[in-house]
Amino acid sequence: MGNAATLSCQFELEKASLYSVRWYFESEEFYRYVPKESPPARTFPVSGITVDVSKSSFSQH
Repeated sequence: MGNAATLSCQFELEKASLYSVRWYFESEEFYRYVPKESPPARTFPVSGITVDVSKSSFSQH
């Protein structure tokens, strides 16, 4: 088992809307957040990566 890590993405859109946030490991997408999709958060199987979706949240700073 590897080490746990917390990833965060802070952004300021002003009047624009967010299209998506995507996280990759070695060119493979493992997490995607698209506000207009249902559900907005999705995970993808990537060897060595486990995403705890219960700890995922959306907030704009």
